[in-house]
Amino acid sequence: MGQSPVPVPIDTLEQANQLWNRMMSPTNAMPLGHDGYLKVWSLARPRIAADFILLDEAQDTSAVVLNVFRSQDAQVVYVGDRHQQIYEWRGAINAMAEISGCEEASLTQLVLFGTKIAAAASSVLATLGETKPLRGTPAAQSTIVPTGVGNAVRQSGRSGCCDGAAGCRWWLHR
Repeated sequence: MGQSPVPVPIDTLEQANQLWNRMMSPTNAMPLGHDGYLKVWSLARPRIAADFILLDEAQDTSAVVLNVFRSQDAQVVYVGDRHQQIYEWRGAINAMAEISGCEEASLTQLVLFGTKIAAAASSVLATLGETKPLRGTPAAQSTIVPTGVGNAVRQSGRSGCCDGAAGCRWWLHR
């Protein structure tokens, strides 16, 4: 059996309604945050005039965005890495876990890292349940050296961006 809703005092409902009206007024200084205007936009049932939609960082999307994308006639590609979900604390969901009936492809080749770093990263990811090992680029010179506290990783060559993500998944929905 479900729980009965807790009654909300009338004055609380009135205050919430007043606050909402202030946030919706373009002349009032009370801001409507990102989640608010995103929800208002979604309630208008927007149609995205595209054949394809790419949702990057799908592991950190919102239910609102996922519902808008699900209602489109376009092909939606979900890209993300379940091991990199960092915004769950603010209500983000892993869209890839919410969809079904999609083709999946794993991107496990790390372009910027050598085989030693890929092997170490694969060991860490295995503790999180990942079953697909990462592959490093043999030409990328990298070493793992003891520091006395943990391990430090040194990478020679380019840095500042990653051409491949650990455990990254592409989800293709038709």
